[in-house]
Amino acid sequence: MSIRTKYVGGITVYAGSPAELAAVADEYADGRRPMPRDLNGRHLEAAAEQLRGGVRVLDLGPLRFYGDAADGTPFRGPYAPAAET
Repeated sequence: MSIRTKYVGGITVYAGSPAELAAVADEYADGRRPMPRDLNGRHLEAAAEQLRGGVRVLDLGPLRFYGDAADGTPFRGPYAPAAET
């Protein structure tokens, strides 16, 4: 499954595998994605490490990361992006 994105007000929600979510956080940290207000590269570097370490839900305010289940079942819950078919 690939990364899924949803925009809710001023919040950007990502769902996917831990590796995919960590890659998105890395893109914010190194400037490939525009940094949301009130966050910085260090926040996103730490987030990437947490996601790589197995954290499945990470709420950074304007950015939220939700990991899919270990068996690949798409994340379901508040703000969940639509699963691709």
